[in-house]
Amino acid sequence: AAAEEEEKKRAAAAAEEQRRAAAAAEEQRRAAAAAEEQRRAAAAAEEQRRVAIAEQQAKEILRQEEERRRYAEEQRRRQEEAQRQYQQQQQQWQQYQQQQQWQQQQWQRQQQEAQQAQQRNFYAQQQQQQQQPFSNQQQQGFFPQGNAQQQQQQQSPHGQSPGNASAASMKYAKMADQSQETNGQEKISAIKRNILVHWALQPPMLQMLRPITDLLTSIHTVFPPAFGVAGHEYFAKWKALSRDEVMQGVLPDKEKLKKAVRKLRFFLHPDKLPRDLNDEQQFMCKMLWDVSNDAWEEFTKKQEELDWIQR
Repeated sequence: AAAEEEEKKRAAAAAEEQRRAAAAAEEQRRAAAAAEEQRRAAAAAEEQRRVAIAEQQAKEILRQEEERRRYAEEQRRRQEEAQRQYQQQQQQWQQYQQQQQWQQQQWQRQQQEAQQAQQRNFYAQQQQQQQQPFSNQQQQGFFPQGNAQQQQQQQSPHGQSPGNASAASMKYAKMADQSQETNGQEKISAIKRNILVHWALQPPMLQMLRPITDLLTSIHTVFPPAFGVAGHEYFAKWKALSRDEVMQGVLPDKEKLKKAVRKLRFFLHPDKLPRDLNDEQQFMCKMLWDVSNDAWEEFTKKQEELDWIQR
């Protein structure tokens, strides 16, 4: 019985030992499985990281390609815009040359017509003198009207007016001549002549108005206290215009000119002028107002004629 009991104890101990060994083996298997799972998870995470990096690099490459494409498109657009502006300036320059050529032709045609008319008048006067008695010739003067006109033109201080002078230019040229002979109001006459000679009319003939661009960019030089007129703080508020504010390259810009003329009209408008201006200052403002408006109307008329020719 004791031997059987001892045998049972050894069998139980062996079974317990086997159970423990099996448990240890199972624990090792589970640990190995967990380690394998961790390794696989780490490998998957690494793969995902590599994929994310690759995707990010691909996006960066696409972004750079898009940036290069946009830059190339912007450069192309700028080049096209520069080319368009250049062509537009070339067209404007050609239009300007055509306008000058047309004006030259008009001037030559008017000169020829004036010479022909003068010759006809001269011959008519000669025939009239031959038919009239000598007493009538003495009453009318020794020279016929045509020769008298020629002598008057030769004695004119400014010479013969060009054929393409506008009505406004002829008006101010006549004013410049008359201002020399005005009796009384010497100060006003001197102001008028100084404005016409030194600002409004083109030297040396003084028979045509200056271009509106020249008048606008130089009008600050004839504001009081110019020509001996008393100064006023109002005229110091005028900001002189640069050529870039009225021209596009070498040609006048109609929109810029329109804006500058509107600014000048607002500045010289009678309702905007100070109430304490003296007579000379008021006369100067009115004179500058009239000349600038006539020059602007002359410019717009020439532009309309040029547009009509191009159509």
